This record gives sequence, C-alpha cells and structure tokens, in this order.
Amino acid sequence: LTQIAGYGEAAWHVDNRLTLTAGTRYFEYGRHVGGATPIALDLIGTRVAPYEKVQSSESGWISKFNASYKLNDDILFYAQASQGYRPGGVNQVVGLPTALSPYHSDSVWDYELGGKTSWFDGRLTLDVDGYLIDGRNMQVQGKTPNGAFLFISNAGAAQSKGIEIELAARPIAGLTIQANGAWSSNKLTKDQVSTNVFGPGVKGDRIPYTPDIMAGLSAQYLWPVADALDGFARADLNYVGSSYSEFLPAHPFYRKLP
Repeated sequence: LTQIAGYGEAAWHVDNRLTLTAGTRYFEYGRHVGGATPIALDLIGTRVAPYEKVQSSESGWISKFNASYKLNDDILFYAQASQGYRPGGVNQVVGLPTALSPYHSDSVWDYELGGKTSWFDGRLTLDVDGYLIDGRNMQVQGKTPNGAFLFISNAGAAQSKGIEIELAARPIAGLTIQANGAWSSNKLTKDQVSTNVFGPGVKGDRIPYTPDIMAGLSAQYLWPVADALDGFARADLNYVGSSYSEFLPAHPFYRKLP
C-alpha cells in the first residue's frame, strides 16, 4: 500500500467576531496484492491459477468549510461542512473472481451546527451540536458466489443524524460534575442490491450496532492531602441504548442487543 497526501487550510477573520475557514486535502493511494492457487479444490470451487497481481488505486480531493461567530467572550456559534473518506483496497481471498478483488473507497459528508457557551465565570459550560452525515458507496461484507468465503464489497448509502449535548459544572472548589447525552438516527438511504453482499439491507433499514440514545454522568471531587499529594473520589454512570446485530429482521443472526 502506497499513499501520498497534501493538505492546506486558510482562515479569513472578517471582523473580531466572524471567522470563515476553508481547507482541502488531495489524496492518492495504490494497493497491490499478488497470489497464486497451485492446488484446486472442487469443494469450494477453486481452480488452479498462476501468480497474478491485482491492484486498486484512486485519487481525489476532500474539503472542509467552517464559519464561526463569537457573540461575546463566552458564547460561540459555528456551522461546518466536512468531507471524509476511507481508502479502498484489494481482497486476498482464495477462489474469488478477479473482477471482485478490488473494492473502492467510501466517503461521507458531515454537516454540523452548534454552539459552545460558558457561564458564571466558567463555572458552567454547555455545548450543543446537531449533525447530519451522508455516506456513499459503503464498504460492506460480501460473499463469494459459492458462499464459501467473505470479502469486502461496495453497496448502498446511509444517513446518520442526531443531537449531542455536553454540560460541565464546578459548583464548589474541587467538585466537577459532567453530563452528556446524544440522540441519533442511523439508516440506509439506498438498497444494498449487489448479489455479492452478505445479508443485504434495504432503504430505511436501521444500521446494525448503532444505538439511538447514549448518555453519561460523572462527579469528581479533588482535595489536597499534603503539599505534593492530592486525593480524589469519582463516580461514573453510562447508558447505551439498544441496537440490533443485522439489517434485516428475517436474518437468522438478527438479535436485539440490550
């Protein structure tokens, strides 16, 4: 695997409150895999094949845009759109047709709108963020035509949207209380229609292993014991909502995870 990349970013301070930022990144990668099958095995449909190389390569640009507005020293609002990707590659699977060996990158656009605030001389902070993430050309698990081996393929698209809140309070010296909560909806927006995809999902299916609700609460008290020694006591509580193990309820391994 060979990768090269270059990145640049520029910020324009329109005034002492408004800042506009734009960035871009160029990427280029190439992945090469070689192999041979010296012994055939009828049980899984493999044939004798000489050594050959298969490659997967891609290049492109990803971007980021941000606008932040500082209402005062304690309140900041921002909006951001950013793009990301995950490199593709080559499957090294015995008996896999050459056409199915390479798989491509998948990509996302992330749109965010939020605010960061501070109150009572910093003794209370509250941050809120809403987001919408669109994913395309997803890398998903496929299977060989005979069902004997699994590999990576591209199929479908998905969308994730949600709200996140974080709160931190320091009511007295040494005591810090933190709380956070998140709600999200994560679903397919395009059918996984490839005949090579294992357990394909359809538009509207909930994405596996993604809970709708998550929350956390912690409290910590710090006190001096000696000149060079502090003591602290801490308690944490975390909640993760239920999720599911597969896209399709009819799948034999579909389970609700509490």
